[in-house]
Amino acid sequence: ALLKVVEGQRKEDYDTIILDAAPTGHFLRFLETPGLVEEWLRAIFQLFLKYRGLFRMPRFEGFLVELSKGIKELKALLLSRAVVLAVATPWAMVMEETRDLIDSLKRAGMTPGSLIINMVAPPSASGGCPLCTRLRQAQGKVIEVFAPLLPLREAAVLYRQSEELRGLEALEQVANLLYQDSGVLCDCGKG
Repeated sequence: ALLKVVEGQRKEDYDTIILDAAPTGHFLRFLETPGLVEEWLRAIFQLFLKYRGLFRMPRFEGFLVELSKGIKELKALLLSRAVVLAVATPWAMVMEETRDLIDSLKRAGMTPGSLIINMVAPPSASGGCPLCTRLRQAQGKVIEVFAPLLPLREAAVLYRQSEELRGLEALEQVANLLYQDSGVLCDCGKG
């Protein structure tokens, strides 16, 4: 799968490649994978050199060389052109994971991009619904504590919606909610 990304870049079939990664832990493993594969390849190449007089596997060796080139290209691509858009919900544990992700990106030599804080109770949720009011207050405290600790270029808030967002029209709605001050929806019916 990693090499499909490189292949798409080589052929210039796509202007942009979007990887919708699994939650933080899986994405961190994804970022570590090129380094792990390089270590494995080095070990395999050393074995081939050590035992080159005993056996030859030209097609397999050729595959490994191509794999090695592809992994190097992927690492270069991730370091030079990749932008990570982190999405987090406003809860302390999730924000801690997001901070770990940002630290891991920096250690990998990548620049963190933007942060979307998702599923936030909208400001209108405070009026009339005790549950929404408490939810908004709790989320506000988490955002207040963590926002300064997440050194991202941009942060945006996406308010909780009354329905699952699907399709192009829904994506346009999300864009409007993120980049314009349009109306927000609350499940309680009061917002």
